Amino acid sequence: TLDRSSAASDVYKRQLPAVEAGSLGPWPKRWRAVVLEPGHSPSTALAIALKAIGIVSTGSPLEIVERISEDVAAREEGVILFVDQCEELVTVADQNSVAHFVEVISLLAERGQVGIKVVVGIRRDILDSVLGLGRLGSIVARGILLVEPLTAASWEAVVEQSLGAYGYSFEDEAL
Repeated sequence: TLDRSSAASDVYKRQLPAVEAGSLGPWPKRWRAVVLEPGHSPSTALAIALKAIGIVSTGSPLEIVERISEDVAAREEGVILFVDQCEELVTVADQNSVAHFVEVISLLAERGQVGIKVVVGIRRDILDSVLGLGRLGSIVARGILLVEPLTAASWEAVVEQSLGAYGYSFEDEAL
């Protein structure tokens, strides 16, 4: 869903819809946004996200990247891949799955192909660990844009939403 209360809310609510509408320039005129969170199995999360836009992600990382490139050219529609909570690669993900995922993302980002963009969201307190992910870390370091921390009110909304996802809430102050 694009309606989130997180540090990435501006990307979800404003930037991705603008990109899908063609705000990145004359070609391609339309873009398909793919949003994923790596979770425990980043390779599976990537496969599910790409399948949602009609791209099969079986095979080697290079084969997957070639398939994405061919799809962009054939449809004349760009693909923007937004990896939210990229820090999960170093906090909760299965390391066997991480290597494959990192290779695909690194290849996509290194190519710099017109019509393919990769954006990652990473918590600042875990940034160093993500920067240690070899080629991906180097790519992130070259293209980094730091975003101002959340305000107290924003943090409260994030915590409330996170607790609500697990069926919890803050205690009533009247108690």
